[in-house]
Amino acid sequence: MGIRLIRCKHCNHVNKFGARTCSYCFKPTSFLNRILFWVILAVGLGMVVYLNTDWMGR
Repeated sequence: MGIRLIRCKHCNHVNKFGARTCSYCFKPTSFLNRILFWVILAVGLGMVVYLNTDWMGR
């Protein structure tokens, strides 16, 4: 059973997280519903924190 978070902007059907297309009208879902978007966002934020932290005591 998947988590249903995102509504289709075309037909208002509730879709599972990670679905590339709506399971009702088969149109593409929002990029916010894609797992890859959240992975890239997390890695990017991690890099920003890492680069802005004074690890070497300079």
